[in-house]
Amino acid sequence: MHGYGETLVEARRNIRDAITTLFGPFGTDGDGFDLVEDVRLPEAILALVARAQVERRSANQQRDEARAAEEAVTVATDEALTATRRAAGLVVEHGELMEAVADASGLADDVRLPELVVQAVERAHVARETARRLGETAQAAQRAANATASEAIVSNREAARLLTQQCGLSKDEAARLLGLSLERVQRLLTG
Repeated sequence: MHGYGETLVEARRNIRDAITTLFGPFGTDGDGFDLVEDVRLPEAILALVARAQVERRSANQQRDEARAAEEAVTVATDEALTATRRAAGLVVEHGELMEAVADASGLADDVRLPELVVQAVERAHVARETARRLGETAQAAQRAANATASEAIVSNREAARLLTQQCGLSKDEAARLLGLSLERVQRLLTG
């Protein structure tokens, strides 16, 4: 037996009515029968569901990449702070020594920081600049991830609404088809 309808709910109702008309009410006679549903959704809706899934995976991947970039910023910032502290300590230590030499010799203009201190200051500067650039990259990655996540939410919301309202699937069925939890589908439909 076949049944049709504007929505899945209507098609189910029509097929049950037809079965009841031919065989009597469901489950009244002990013989019973099974109702096997072979639901075929329109290709456009299946394509939308597939697109929603792809966009969701892409958003999750971009979020993971943004988190990794944030972690790299944290590491680089810690390294920059350590390098800056070391350089500052060396400048203070050698500065006091240089001041004493300059006072004793009267040659203040000729006293220079040792190469070791200059290199430490340069390393600290490079580390801070690296942390700053990584921070900018992480912010850009987070903005891209947020944009992709927003697009994925729109696609998933649209797919959930079409599946439940146009096709008449239950929220559970829509959740299974979309690969989402029932709670997530409910949030999509109410948001």
